[in-house]
Amino acid sequence: MRNDEADSHADDLSLAEVEAEAVVEYSEEFAAMILDQDTNGRFQDIDVDDMLALLDRMILEARGLGSVH
Repeated sequence: MRNDEADSHADDLSLAEVEAEAVVEYSEEFAAMILDQDTNGRFQDIDVDDMLALLDRMILEARGLGSVH
């Protein structure tokens, strides 16, 4: 891809799209918590499939379908 083609992408975005890309999706407090955990070796990487399975179980339990293990 030529550089001018890559640069033209920014020109194609509407003002609303540019503003939406600039929106922070997390609070400063949340970011500080994550950085603190990472710095102190407490941050845990989570396997995506394990996390989705956990969320599925939590949703079922929240819906009142009982304990799902």
